[in-house]
Amino acid sequence: MHDSGKSLPATLMSHHEIGAQYAGILCEQLRGQKIEDVEIDEEIKEMVQQAILHHMNHPFLVMLNKGRFPEPENEVDKIVFDADMLANIGFKNVGFRISNDRMIQEDVKAAQTENIAILEEAFSNVMSGVRQLEGVVLSEQAKNTAHTLIAETNEIFDYFKQNNIFTKIQERFSVGNDFNSGTIEIKGGSEELAKILNEEICKAGQELGIDQKIFENFVI
Repeated sequence: MHDSGKSLPATLMSHHEIGAQYAGILCEQLRGQKIEDVEIDEEIKEMVQQAILHHMNHPFLVMLNKGRFPEPENEVDKIVFDADMLANIGFKNVGFRISNDRMIQEDVKAAQTENIAILEEAFSNVMSGVRQLEGVVLSEQAKNTAHTLIAETNEIFDYFKQNNIFTKIQERFSVGNDFNSGTIEIKGGSEELAKILNEEICKAGQELGIDQKIFENFVI
């Protein structure tokens, strides 16, 4: 339920609040019923809503918010928080960048300064957040898992750079020398771009010998 607000009328920055409200409504509808021997009562409702409200402090969201969200307080909060942070290790947030005109424009300017492919800049921005997650998760087990996953995500990112994959895909979605929201739309849209990037992520994972169950969770 923690991200249910993303499917409801809510912004990225408020989806935890809308999601918590929605979870409360569902818990009321289920009150008195048992799910895997847990009876849905007022205590469970409050626990679910609080965990949803306290799952937000991903570095990217903290940056956009210009400040931190409510911190996890109890064990349930912490488990949901750690699980959500671990699920963000990978390239899924590249999807936000390649479908957002403002972010693409930012990546175009930065890539020109650094003399790299625009797609590499987009991935680099996401990786800067991913690399922080080992220090963000709370439990020792989550820190160990994050360490392993981040290392494997870095391997795929380096593979893309070494094999010019960013440049090859960018050229495919460019018109002349231009790569932006308009050219992406002309060449099939951000969903098609994400599909091709995902194919390359999986191919890189196979080439590098990364467990398929792991690299399939890295996709956009």
